[in-house]
Amino acid sequence: MKSILSFQSSVTFGAVGNTMASVVMAEFGHHLCRADTIQLIAHPGYGGRAGGTLSDDDFKSLLNGLKNFALQDRVDSIMTGYMGTPDQVEMIADAIAHIQKSKEDCDVLVDPAFGDHGRLYVDPKIADQITVKLMPLADVMTPNFFEFEHMMGTALSSQEDVINAGQDCLARFPKLKAIAVTGCSFSDNDNISDIWIDHQGHTHHSAPSLIHNNGMSGGGDLFSALLMSIRMSGADWRDSFDNTAMLCRRIINGADKVDAKDINLEYLKNVLKDRA
Repeated sequence: MKSILSFQSSVTFGAVGNTMASVVMAEFGHHLCRADTIQLIAHPGYGGRAGGTLSDDDFKSLLNGLKNFALQDRVDSIMTGYMGTPDQVEMIADAIAHIQKSKEDCDVLVDPAFGDHGRLYVDPKIADQITVKLMPLADVMTPNFFEFEHMMGTALSSQEDVINAGQDCLARFPKLKAIAVTGCSFSDNDNISDIWIDHQGHTHHSAPSLIHNNGMSGGGDLFSALLMSIRMSGADWRDSFDNTAMLCRRIINGADKVDAKDINLEYLKNVLKDRA
């Protein structure tokens, strides 16, 4: 069993952030060490908002406890997702850098989780901080197509554009091993692609668009949780991507129902139990 320290959102109902990751990790036999950045009754796609972000003081106390109790020594890898304030991003970056000093082999996966469907859903400062503070610390980044365009500061109109931008990132950030850009859609076809770019080249998986609900929440959180789970089970990063893309598509297609707000967790568990 591996222990994964995860900085993400949490919901009482639904399947996003650490709520999603905890289910996925358990099915793979791993332990999710949760550091929730925000607690909501459900993601805003349900039509309202209840709950809120952990205060910066309380979040700082949480991270100080991580150091004071030497809990970082129990961590095998780190993943990040949705953040509630710009200061959270900086504090998480400091915590990751602290752990990396003593555990150079600790895998770090950064899911930007700041927007989708053509819009930011966080303070723009958070998106900027994730690019500036977390990208240099990541082994793997998993932005969706909108997030990747935002991070690059330019429109990407083809798979070749995405690959070239990914290679530029790999050249700029020495620690970065790969980028997985999910949910890529281009005008020349109706497919949705997940594109993997690493130092050996690139690969991709494509599938038709969803029939009922292209706006379903949780797909990116599912992707990053699966990718880290499979990686922690012993696969290399590219094999982890291949398996993740296929599993993720199967789960999302099966959850594609009219008016579905997010991915059904019982269905998710059943797919993962039958994955062999």
